[in-house]
Amino acid sequence: MLAMNTFPKLGRFAIAGAVLACACYGFAQAVPCSEAKTGYYSPTPDRPKHLSISREANGAFDPSKKVTSQLGGNSWLVTDAPVYTNVPPWNTTIFVGRTGSDKPFLKITVLDHGNTLNVKWVTDRLLHINIWWGRFGMSDWIIDVDRGTVVYDELLNFYEEYSCIDDTKKTVP
Repeated sequence: MLAMNTFPKLGRFAIAGAVLACACYGFAQAVPCSEAKTGYYSPTPDRPKHLSISREANGAFDPSKKVTSQLGGNSWLVTDAPVYTNVPPWNTTIFVGRTGSDKPFLKITVLDHGNTLNVKWVTDRLLHINIWWGRFGMSDWIIDVDRGTVVYDELLNFYEEYSCIDDTKKTVP
């Protein structure tokens, strides 16, 4: 009687072990590097949770860190970066103003990013913000500072490119 009750238990363990072994083998399979693709999403999911644009541009910033637009030189920005030695997520504030005035007219806040953030002028009116959310995800935003609106938004997911496995189709120079 003992042998009859033990067999079904052993059978269940064997089936569970086989399923686990197959699942682990399936999870260990990665996309070959020759087939890895970047995922593009537009707009960035939950952008309203991560971006605030305000005409009430109050706040303290270091005026010596002004970056003037190269095209026309009529606009400036100051990035108030977080202390990256603190635990993420971080918040970054960007103040935008006009040449000849020390008072900003626009305040852009990027909330909860998990890596660095780069800000560059595209034109005197357009600002490009490149945000890394973590290891694999980044967003490109282009903001029209005169309107205070996002005119371009795309999220890129690099997970497949970073987790791919080498294959024979990939050529080495």
